[in-house]
Amino acid sequence: MHSFLSQLELQVFFLLDWEDEVVDIREQFPLFPQETTKEICQALGLKHPQEPKAETEMVMTQTLSLPFKTDQSMPAPTGLHSK
Repeated sequence: MHSFLSQLELQVFFLLDWEDEVVDIREQFPLFPQETTKEICQALGLKHPQEPKAETEMVMTQTLSLPFKTDQSMPAPTGLHSK
């Protein structure tokens, strides 16, 4: 089962679902470790996203995570962000 946050995400999913090289499609894939996303935000001078009411830090996600087939034994991970 898949759930999408926009029509564009759904359309991109339909396109990629037909690609033979795509091993799997995962949506809203979390970016871990969270310490790394905090460091990136700090380096860019940005505030790490927080839940407005609880004031706890949010887990950042990428729209789609796409492992592609490669000549090697492990799939090559690729991230995709669409709005």
